Amino acid sequence: MKHRIVLILVCLCSIQTQTSASEVVKFRSAIDLKEVQSSEFNPVNKLLAVKRKDDTVRIVDLTDGRERAVLILPNKKPVGMHWSPDGLRLLITNQKFTVIWDRFEDKLMAPEGLQQKDFLRAESVEWSPSGTTILTSKTDMSFKASLRDDEKTMIRVWGAQSGELKFEVKIKGWSGRTQFSADGSLLLTSGWHDDARLWDVETGHLIATLGPKDQSIFPGSYGQFSPDGKSVVVHSYMDGIYIYDCVSGLLKTTVHTQGYGEDDFSLLGFSPDGKLFAIYREHLKGFHTITSIELHDGETSELKATLTGKNMLNAANQWVWTNDSQTLITGGGNKTKSYDGKIWEVPTGRLKATFPMVLTYSRIPFDFGWKNRDQLSVHPTLPIVSAVNEKFIRLWNAETGELVQTLANARSGKWSADGTLLLTYGKDFEFVQVWDVVSLPGERQRRTVTPNLPQTPVSKPQIHAAVR
Repeated sequence: MKHRIVLILVCLCSIQTQTSASEVVKFRSAIDLKEVQSSEFNPVNKLLAVKRKDDTVRIVDLTDGRERAVLILPNKKPVGMHWSPDGLRLLITNQKFTVIWDRFEDKLMAPEGLQQKDFLRAESVEWSPSGTTILTSKTDMSFKASLRDDEKTMIRVWGAQSGELKFEVKIKGWSGRTQFSADGSLLLTSGWHDDARLWDVETGHLIATLGPKDQSIFPGSYGQFSPDGKSVVVHSYMDGIYIYDCVSGLLKTTVHTQGYGEDDFSLLGFSPDGKLFAIYREHLKGFHTITSIELHDGETSELKATLTGKNMLNAANQWVWTNDSQTLITGGGNKTKSYDGKIWEVPTGRLKATFPMVLTYSRIPFDFGWKNRDQLSVHPTLPIVSAVNEKFIRLWNAETGELVQTLANARSGKWSADGTLLLTYGKDFEFVQVWDVVSLPGERQRRTVTPNLPQTPVSKPQIHAAVR
């Protein structure tokens, strides 16, 4: 049966802006998303998967704006789209079917096992770093489960090629967490009411339960792999922070012990090179809360530096490392009065610079939480930190804290994996903006660029392939 393929409108039109030495990114093009219900960016291959209102999925190449494929799906109405870590496969799901599009073979596959109701009804889907397995999770927070105090998160691991269910794990409580090791061979599970556990992904064998021998009456944990996958740092709530060996599951060293009523600790995570991991600490002194971040050796847990300063409250919620692991950037403060970013020199613990950040709360009574807040991310290779909110994006020099460039009417900024492209969305996500990274920031003038949605296309897209 033949299907009619409808072209997506791609607007490629340069915006008249002055090229300046102060620019880090330069606007290239915009893609109209008015007929699109959702999109998913592939940072590796710079592809954008868009789900249109006609129930097709289109693959758009952001480097030239052309459509590389049109995927006509069974039963229509795709819901979720998930790119594999290598960017070569796209997992598309809804409550009736699951298919995988292979970019090289340019075809759709429907592994039989992935059509099971346990897969189709999952709340979240995640590829392993190796791309050989797929993890799904679903949390039971029903009234019946709450009444029986039996809230749980069910984790299932599936073979990506065969769709075979490899194994399943139940995490007690409503806040189950998972993390794959860097090579995808190990799985770490933890939760608000459960111990951290280490699993062999291929066999489903439980390697070890990562918890102190003398536990408190308060269960719960959070853990994280080191980048090399050799160690796991685990924060056992109300007990302490520990480092375990991934091969044997044995305790290597104790970082902190923690009792009821003592200082509050939060495990932040490892630096990209794995040499350090960070811990956020709060200490109540009189009517004031003293906050700091400790940097520990990733192997021995030795304290290397302590980051202290004013206005660091809630810094555990906003923190990013630069890729060379030499700089840590945190965001925090006392709500809207003084919310800022801090740039720390990791080897010395010195505060190098600060920059203002956006944080606003709703004025509606009983509407808790923040309404608009800058989200931090770092460029893959350049010393640039981006602060993204619902109205604009600001690019800051990660060495000096200087504002380098402001992108008005842009939000949800994402860098490509090689750092040569920035993807942003316009107001109400009606169009996507593509920016070229053009220069390295220095001591330059501040500049604001306001992209406008092009009204007329200069060229129509070309269809590279169609899948029926």
